[in-house]
Amino acid sequence: MTIGFFLHQTLSFTHAAGVWGDEIYASALAKGCRALGYDAHVYGENLGFFPPVDLAIYFHLPGPAWDRRGKNNVYFAQNLGHPGGIMGLVKQCQALGPTLTLSRRAAQETGAVFLPPCVDPDAFHQVPADPTFACEVCYVGNVLTEREARTRAYLNVAPASLRVYGRSFGRILTQEESLRLYSTAQIGLNFGFEEGVVWDCVIARPFQLAACGCFV
Repeated sequence: MTIGFFLHQTLSFTHAAGVWGDEIYASALAKGCRALGYDAHVYGENLGFFPPVDLAIYFHLPGPAWDRRGKNNVYFAQNLGHPGGIMGLVKQCQALGPTLTLSRRAAQETGAVFLPPCVDPDAFHQVPADPTFACEVCYVGNVLTEREARTRAYLNVAPASLRVYGRSFGRILTQEESLRLYSTAQIGLNFGFEEGVVWDCVIARPFQLAACGCFV
C-alpha cells in the first residue's frame, strides 16, 4: 500500500523556515508507516510532484491542483489558527471525507479520529550544547510578541535570559539550529493558541523540545 502525506509546502530539514511543525510531524508519521511495511512519503505542493497513492492524507485543505490524489482520501484538521477554529476546520474537512484531528474534544463531538502528535527521534534528539544559543529560556513560535512571552513566563518577575525565534520576529531557525537551541536552553516555552486548551489538543513542539532534553 502506498501512503502520501500532502502539505502545501515541504522544506528540507536543513532549510526549514520559521515554524515548520507540519513537515517534521508528517515525516514522523511517514517513518512510522514505513516501519509497518507501508510505502509512505511526504509531498509538498511547492515541489509540483503529486503522485497518485492508495491513501492520501492532507495536512491542509487541498488545492485544486492536487485534490483527490489517493484512491482513498483523508483530511487532517490540525491548524489551530484556522478562521473557523478547530471545530470549523473539522467540519469543513468532514464535508470532504474521513477526518483526523489533534483535538481530543473535537474528535469526541464530531466523530473524527483523534491523532496525537509525535516526534521523529532521528529529526529531534539531544546534541552538544552550543554557546551560540546559550540562554536560560527559549521560545519558538509565531503567536506571541517577545514581551508577551516574557510576561507569560513571569520573566518580568524572575528575570532570565530569553531567546525568541520565528518568522514573526524575523529570526528564522533551520531545523539543525533548532536542535542546538533546544539542547542548550534550560527551559523551552510552549505558548500555543488558547484554543488548544479549550479543545484539549497539543502541538508537536513540546515533544520536540523534550526529545532534545529541554524542560518544557
